[in-house]
Amino acid sequence: MPLFLDTGFASHPQTLERDGLCCLVVVPNEMTRNPHGALLAVAEGIADYPQPDETARDAIKALGDSYYAAPESWPIDRALDESYQAANQSVRAHGAGSCAATMSALVLRQRRWILGHVGDTRVWLRRDHQLKLLTRDHVVPRVGRRPLPLRACGLRESIDTDITEGDLVEGDVFVLTTSGVHDVLNGALIMSCLTSDAPAQRVAECLTQRAAAGGGHGQMTVCVARIEKLPPETALDMAEHMTALPVATPPEPGESLDGFQIGQLMHKSRQYRLYEAIDTESGSTVVLKFPNPRLASEPGYADSFLREEWIGKRIESPYLIKTLPVRPGRRSALYTVMLHQPGENLAARIKRKGKLSVRETLLFGGQLLEVLSQLHKEGVVHGGIRAKNTMIDKKRKQLLLLGLGTSQIAPLEEMTVNPTVTTGVSSLLSGSCSHLAPELFADDPITPQTDIYAAGILLYRMLTGRYPYGRISSKDGPPDGNMTPASACNPEVPDWLDQLLAQACALNPHQRMASAADFAEALASQSGRPAATPSAGAPRARFRWEWLVVPLLATGLAAYLYTVIRG
Repeated sequence: MPLFLDTGFASHPQTLERDGLCCLVVVPNEMTRNPHGALLAVAEGIADYPQPDETARDAIKALGDSYYAAPESWPIDRALDESYQAANQSVRAHGAGSCAATMSALVLRQRRWILGHVGDTRVWLRRDHQLKLLTRDHVVPRVGRRPLPLRACGLRESIDTDITEGDLVEGDVFVLTTSGVHDVLNGALIMSCLTSDAPAQRVAECLTQRAAAGGGHGQMTVCVARIEKLPPETALDMAEHMTALPVATPPEPGESLDGFQIGQLMHKSRQYRLYEAIDTESGSTVVLKFPNPRLASEPGYADSFLREEWIGKRIESPYLIKTLPVRPGRRSALYTVMLHQPGENLAARIKRKGKLSVRETLLFGGQLLEVLSQLHKEGVVHGGIRAKNTMIDKKRKQLLLLGLGTSQIAPLEEMTVNPTVTTGVSSLLSGSCSHLAPELFADDPITPQTDIYAAGILLYRMLTGRYPYGRISSKDGPPDGNMTPASACNPEVPDWLDQLLAQACALNPHQRMASAADFAEALASQSGRPAATPSAGAPRARFRWEWLVVPLLATGLAAYLYTVIRG
């Protein structure tokens, strides 16, 4: 489904010839297939310079021609900035510095708006019954005269364009005005023309007529666009949104950000910070995940947040912490809002208990494989399965899989503006690599088979508190193939589970289970079997109190009967 718009424009004095207009409204016939989207622009020549109207028209035409000729591979902000440079050169072609025009241009594409601006033309947004000015005037005041624009097409060899962007909301109304309109109409008067049911053309005409009646100067021009219907969100929309957000310094407890009251710091790592917070709009307790600003310059760092948010919005699973939607326009920095779900980190649980029981391991292992199977069906390979990226909800006896920022996601790799594929040991982890499949040491890409290997390693660690091939660092290289059976460390582990773990942790990926679903099915079908009898040489069984208590009770009962009979 495409983006549906209602657009209109008006000018006073009226100009019959379209080539004589100082505005531009282009809505492609096939909005879904056109990568550039719709373009609206207004320009105004500076009266202190010769031929202001002709200069404005030249700037508008050069902008439109350049924008729709931009390569499809360019991000919209780059295409818009390059189009301003083209407009600047077009105006200067008539004489360097002898002509000048201010201009504002708005691109509406999929679910985003992108705005370019120089000078004192303006762009307004009406949303939720409020009017907001999206531009700032680049002018210097003059006594008794109109302010003089400091930035405009034609003034200098290169132009410094303000580029801003944001999310669209159905019902949004954008209004582009020249100074002849907004110098005599304040925000309240502009708002009075923006009734909810008025067509865009009627709004544009209303504004120019009122400006003319109020004594507006020069060519009074207005462009209007109303967002009637938004298309479904795509991976590309999310990528453009997330990468456009700045990486800010994480807030301190007690501060407020975008309507979230920041609480205690829950977790701190090299990559991110987790804060408990209160959403003042809903009153609910949430978790905010902020990136480490020191890593902001690393290529593709914002993509890790994109991946987690994409998975949280697209995949429903009780074993994933849900990512909560954020109202468009609310988020001013790069962070993720997640459902507050208390639990214990699995690595901490293993350290506290030494190892988990077979029953507990089978329960959590089955849940892990279930969510992995679901992720793989959606084209998502986790790539970072280990105890630290897993949490246990003790009340519900439920596993929660974390660490999705390193995932490889097929739809995102195909659609993101700057895709990054996370592969190999060097990009997955520094330090301990005990959970990584051996093929990754050769810098092979992560696959469902590498997830199956890591899942097998995690189940082994739950059962034993150890790693099947011992601890491995990135300097050690891949494991040597000497796997210690889990039953050697935990005599409660049955033979069938030993064999299953050996298959999952096979060094050759072709010898592992074909899928996470097959692994889960094998685990479930075999878990009803009784534990195998320990073989000769295996560790002795644990002492049981009933072995002592029962003989003592029998001895006491015999003594009591003997006393009664003799007495």
